Formats: sequence, C-alpha cells, structure tokens
Amino acid sequence: MSNVPMSHPATAVKNSDGTYTVRIQHTVEGSITEVDFKNVLFAEVLANAYAAMLNGQAVVEAKVDQIASDAAPALADAKADIKKLLTEAEAEAQKLIAAAKLEASELKTEAEAFISEAKTEAVKLLNEARTEASKLIKEAAAKIEPTPAPTPAVKSAVTEEDEA
Repeated sequence: MSNVPMSHPATAVKNSDGTYTVRIQHTVEGSITEVDFKNVLFAEVLANAYAAMLNGQAVVEAKVDQIASDAAPALADAKADIKKLLTEAEAEAQKLIAAAKLEASELKTEAEAFISEAKTEAVKLLNEARTEASKLIKEAAAKIEPTPAPTPAVKSAVTEEDEA
C-alpha cells in the first residue's frame, strides 16, 4: 500500500523561478503536501516522474483493492465449496472404512469357521488312524507264531546202580 494517502492525483506544477513542485492532496477537505524539486536542470523530469509514480502506485493500489474486494465473494464461495467437498470426502472415507471393517470381520469369521472345521476333521482323521493302527497291530500280533517255551530237559532218574 501507498505510504502517501491521496484523495486526488498528484500534479507537477512549474514555479516562476524554473523549479517544480509536486502537489499531493491527501484529503477531500484540502490537506495537501508540496514536494519541491529545486534543480532547474532536472526539476521538470524529476517532478513529473515523482507525480507519475505516486499516481501509478495509487492506480495499482486501487486496482488491487478492487480485485481483492471483487474476489472476496468468490473466495467465500470457494471456501464453502472446499468445505463441502472435504465433508463429502470425509463421509465417503468413513463409509469405506466401515465397509472394510465389515469385510475384515466377515473374513475373520470365515477363517475361524474354516479353522474349526479343519480341527474337527483333523481329530476325526487322527481317531480313524489310531483305530486302523490298532487293528493292524492286532492283526500283526495274531500272525506272529508264539515261540514255544523251552521245554525243560528230561532228567532221567539216575540211580546209583546205573552208575556203577
């Protein structure tokens, strides 16, 4: 923003002695400032440049202010649209999270049911294997011939007479 408030454009005025003065009116009521350029060789150029710079800066600042004031409603609309979109995105994200949790829960339930069925099937197969192994052991035992117990050697009755 300008450091020089102006209600009217700045004007360069030639003085009777060949110098120039830039007149800046600050308020509508007539508060003014005069800036003198005393070098007669450069006064006109410097005064005109200074007035043009002040006026150009004022025009630019006015345009910036106008753009800012014109943009305020658009900015408010944009903020509202962004807030609405953000709210919708958050709601959609919550829906996706809820759906993912539900699907994960269903998958967990299915996995637990599968594990339970697998355990039941494993116990059944183990019992069948034990029963079959028991049968095979009994069949094998029946096929094995019993070994006869050693018969004691018959000791003949030895008498003294036989020995002589």
